[in-house]
Amino acid sequence: IRDPNEEESTYINSEFYQKRRGDICEAADIGMKFAKTYEVLRFHDLEKHCPGFILACKDDIKKALDYAKDKDELIVACAAGISRSSAVAYVIARSEVSSEEAVSILNIDRHWPNRHVLACGNSVLNFSAGTLVREIDSRGFDRIP
Repeated sequence: IRDPNEEESTYINSEFYQKRRGDICEAADIGMKFAKTYEVLRFHDLEKHCPGFILACKDDIKKALDYAKDKDELIVACAAGISRSSAVAYVIARSEVSSEEAVSILNIDRHWPNRHVLACGNSVLNFSAGTLVREIDSRGFDRIP
């Protein structure tokens, strides 16, 4: 996490909607404490609709992409740092660079990008159906770490 006194510090957090430990999740707390600006996306780590939970939508991805635009450095985090944040980060990277470059932000031993978030990103970026999921899966991210 960057020093808050540095010129540009940005942060996106895809957090649980409900509160945890009496406050927002720890990742959001850290990001909001150290970042000069931040955007919070609220959705659960789901890959299909489940009553009572919030599923990511295209508007979440559009919000993330709009926020990330023209930012040189960006922190993307979620409660666990495995699925939602890695998917949002990949979509943001993929909006600007090739799949080969975008996948370099992921760690095969830690990340398992949320397939629904990738599908939303796929739609927002106007890629052929399933493109982002195929890119991720073809590089070994097709199993839970």
